Amino acid sequence: MTDEEGRPVDFFNVAMFGHGCQGAYKDTGESYTSTICYIQGIPCVAAEHHFGGIVVEGV
Repeated sequence: MTDEEGRPVDFFNVAMFGHGCQGAYKDTGESYTSTICYIQGIPCVAAEHHFGGIVVEGV
């Protein structure tokens, strides 16, 4: 997953049992404030899954 410029990003739950989705740049750990990402150039959105975890779906 990357941002629009091709920089790698990762998403994770804010708390152990879910309660939010947070993004960060893989190379620096710097916060990534968007939930929009790209997989092989396809726009996607990251969101918290029903019982925790993160799901990424094409838009």
